[in-house]
Amino acid sequence: RYVGLNTANGAVLDALGNLQTIDSQNGAIAYRHVWGGGWRSSLIYSAIEVDNDASLTGTGVTQRTNSFQANLLYSPTAKATFGVGLLNATRQLYSNTEGDMTRLIFTAKYAF
Repeated sequence: RYVGLNTANGAVLDALGNLQTIDSQNGAIAYRHVWGGGWRSSLIYSAIEVDNDASLTGTGVTQRTNSFQANLLYSPTAKATFGVGLLNATRQLYSNTEGDMTRLIFTAKYAF
């Protein structure tokens, strides 16, 4: 998910114009629980660690990030789902600048 959102690049050009790859390790783990009566919830943790060469990328690039999520979803019918979730994430750059965010997420879905 982080790589797909371009939190980390896959490569950088060096001074000679050669493409140098950037390694990263990432993963996610999730647990889904069905409560019954159309209710379900999930707990999710995900993280990425990026091995940037700061001499090529600078220090304003991602070194690591992680997030925790919890949600509660209700499906009154097979085609409709409503939910609420909480997301907390942190990000650290190679400059040691850090930031975090917390989001309350609402969702509604109708499958045609």
